[in-house]
Amino acid sequence: MNVNQTKFYSRTDLNITESDPTKRQHTVQLADYGRQHLMNGFEDQTRSVGSDNDFNDLVFYVTANPWTAIDIDEIPPVTPSDDDDGDGISNEIDDFPTDPTRAIRNTYIGALAYEDLWPSKGDYDFNDLVIDYEVDHILNGNNLLVDIEADWTIKAVFAGYKNGFGIHFENLDPTEIASVSGTNMSENIITQNANGTEANQDDATVIIFDNVFTAVQSSGSLFPHTSPTTTISSTINMSNPISQNSTGLPPYNAFIFANGNRDTEVHLPGKKPTDLASPLLFGTLADATDTTSDYYYKTTNGLPWAIHISEPFDFPNESTPINQAYLFFTTWTTSGGNSNADWYLNLPGYRDSSKIYD
Repeated sequence: MNVNQTKFYSRTDLNITESDPTKRQHTVQLADYGRQHLMNGFEDQTRSVGSDNDFNDLVFYVTANPWTAIDIDEIPPVTPSDDDDGDGISNEIDDFPTDPTRAIRNTYIGALAYEDLWPSKGDYDFNDLVIDYEVDHILNGNNLLVDIEADWTIKAVFAGYKNGFGIHFENLDPTEIASVSGTNMSENIITQNANGTEANQDDATVIIFDNVFTAVQSSGSLFPHTSPTTTISSTINMSNPISQNSTGLPPYNAFIFANGNRDTEVHLPGKKPTDLASPLLFGTLADATDTTSDYYYKTTNGLPWAIHISEPFDFPNESTPINQAYLFFTTWTTSGGNSNADWYLNLPGYRDSSKIYD
């Protein structure tokens, strides 16, 4: 390769070899929302003195995980030839080929597990409430969020508390949601707005159920509840299509509130409480929350009261601390998540299977 040959760049200000400033663009980029690709084409001839201007001399695509990390709002979409509903997504990859308002279904799965005795450390077995989730983000042809369809599967309830469960969208105004359906309410402790979001919240908050025992059609005297599992299917419809940056990705800021006390919330480590949570328990017993430094729901050495993993959770036996069942759990938490991020996998030396519920 001759390094002294003419070079062209994706930045027009670097293509100074073009005598005509209007000819300095040498790349085009299109967004293929269905495949989640950014298509790039290069023109390799000097456009000021003669070029076919077809921009196909080098064509490649790039992607990202997650796709939502890319700012594509100003990138024009690929226009397919087989698009019956006219939403810009070809029939082949359109999950809703006859619906012009919906095009793509992105599915997220994972598990949540909670200790409900916060701010006390409790027995630290993380089986008071275990929820597997499958959440679908329904997007339109412009990659904007239209609906959230979620299945919340209550996998275990090794607790006597009537715990509730909700999700908090930290950057979403409640008016951005048109309607909420599929939630389970029985205790008359949740005040809802007309659209189904929780009232008196600056950020959109949706309570999925307010009493886990009602949700699984059981009573507190019948725990532990492990089988059959109960799935609550909820749907959140947006008022207008919005960027996924406004909601974030599942499980959002998912939390429980303990034993019918709406102001006693337990969140994932580092996540802020909602407006309805009482601050009176912060910094008491084992909790080391410091609101001035955004340190929430952790002990002094970083132990949490809630965990989130990207697959179904094999929870410990009742009254078995999680660090006895999962041998790298403490290393993971006290390192701030930097070490042993795969602590939950079933790999040699990772767990004591005799201490995990079967």
